[in-house]
Amino acid sequence: MKGEYKMKEKIGNFEININEIKNLPNRQEICPMCKSINLDYEAVEFEGDMCYFPYKCKDCNTEGEEWYNLTFAGHNLITEDGNIIELNN
Repeated sequence: MKGEYKMKEKIGNFEININEIKNLPNRQEICPMCKSINLDYEAVEFEGDMCYFPYKCKDCNTEGEEWYNLTFAGHNLITEDGNIIELNN
């Protein structure tokens, strides 16, 4: 029926209640659905001062995005010989 609100969503191999989705574990490099570390990452995507890695869990087929904040950490300079020099401040 048009405009009907679904109470459950299919995510990977799971059907989960909408109210439970936002309370799933939110940890780096761990699938929130099955807790596996067996994630297959795609190339990084950038959006402003954030970036994300699209992924698919090899164990439960869950697809998602792992988001990170970007902050300036400093400069490295590269010499003619290819040596890297980190600047102090």
